[in-house]
Amino acid sequence: MKLALLVTMFLASAVASVRGGMYQDAHVKNLTPYQVTGTVDYDGAAVCNSNTFSIEANSSWTWGGGRGICLINKVAAQVILSDKSIIECEFDSSGTGESDFLVSMIDSNHCAVTLMSNRRDLGMYQPANVDNTTPYDVAGYVKYDSVFCSETNFAIDPNSSWTWDGSRGICLINTVAAQVMLPDNTILDCTPWTSSGTGYSDFLVSMIDGSHCEVSWNDNRRARGLRGSTLKNNKKVET
Repeated sequence: MKLALLVTMFLASAVASVRGGMYQDAHVKNLTPYQVTGTVDYDGAAVCNSNTFSIEANSSWTWGGGRGICLINKVAAQVILSDKSIIECEFDSSGTGESDFLVSMIDSNHCAVTLMSNRRDLGMYQPANVDNTTPYDVAGYVKYDSVFCSETNFAIDPNSSWTWDGSRGICLINTVAAQVMLPDNTILDCTPWTSSGTGYSDFLVSMIDGSHCEVSWNDNRRARGLRGSTLKNNKKVET
C-alpha cells in the first residue's frame, strides 16, 4: 500500500512538473528571406509529441502547448528557396533544456539550425577569419548585414590568414570580397562569397585556375561561429 502511494505521488509530481512548464516552449526564429518549415523532436516522446512549424521569412514561431520536463534532441528545418527547391539542415543533441533556436543561411546552398543562446556568449559571433590559400598577396573586405558593424578591410600575405581583432557581436556577414595580386602586378577580382546573412565566421580565398579566384566558406574549420549545428545532413533537395 505504501509503495503504491509513493508511486502515485511520484506520478502526480511528474504530471505537475509537466503542467507547470518546467522548460520554456520551443521557439524558432527564421533569419532567412525564405519560408522555413520543420519539426521539433523531444527526448521524452511518451510525454511530448513532436511539433511542426511553418515560419515566414524573417519571422518567428513559438510552440504554445506546454513543454514541461521534455528535453529537445532535434530541430529539423527545410528552407524553401525562390525556385521551390529545398535545403535541409538540423540541430542535433542528446537532449537540451534550451528552447530558442535560429535558422540561418550559410550560403546559397547551405543552411544551419543553431542555439540562439550562442548569441549570449561573450563576443557572441566569432570575428571574421579569412585564409589565403594562394601563393599571392590578397586584399579585400568583409561586409555585414547590420548598421552596428562597419565594413572591415584585410590584407593577407601568401598562404597566411587574417582574423579581425574587433568584437563582431550579433552582426551577420553578407559579403566577403577579395582581390589577388599576381607577380606581374595583375589584379584578379575573385568571385565573392555572398549570403542573405550568416553567423559563420571562417572563409578562404583560393585559385580556381591561373586567371580566376574565389572566396568560399571554409568547411574545414567547422564553423567556429555557431556551435551546436550539425552540417553532415545539410543538403539541397531537388523537387
